[in-house]
Amino acid sequence: MSPSSDTPFRVAVSDLQSGVRRSEHVEAIVDWALEMSDPEPGAPLVADVALEGVSGGVYVHGAATMRFHSACQRCLVDFAHEEKVSVAEVVGPGAEYELDGDVLDLEPLLRDAMLAALPDSPQCRPDCRGLCPVCGADLNTD
Repeated sequence: MSPSSDTPFRVAVSDLQSGVRRSEHVEAIVDWALEMSDPEPGAPLVADVALEGVSGGVYVHGAATMRFHSACQRCLVDFAHEEKVSVAEVVGPGAEYELDGDVLDLEPLLRDAMLAALPDSPQCRPDCRGLCPVCGADLNTD
């Protein structure tokens, strides 16, 4: 099977025999519907990973970066933040992520790593004072 031309996340790995290594750079706009944070419109996910052939699969390791928009859980102000994650996964039979024939789809692996890195309670800054419990004013500005 050849990689689909509609997504840069799908890469052919038929050349990755055990011990063979190759670098991949992926830069793509993603359309992930997230609960607390949304990908910044027009900002791509950027990943630089190494692919290494291992017995029965491919070892993927590297890093990915992406910008998100969130609403601060203290003051409710929308803010942008960047998340950077490291990935290290074996992809293949019996692993959490499997190959699609001779094609590796990096999107599920990178998406799951990004989701795990996003804060449960995003804050615009560590010292955010939140909202006044009486009048609702933003205590950072009023």
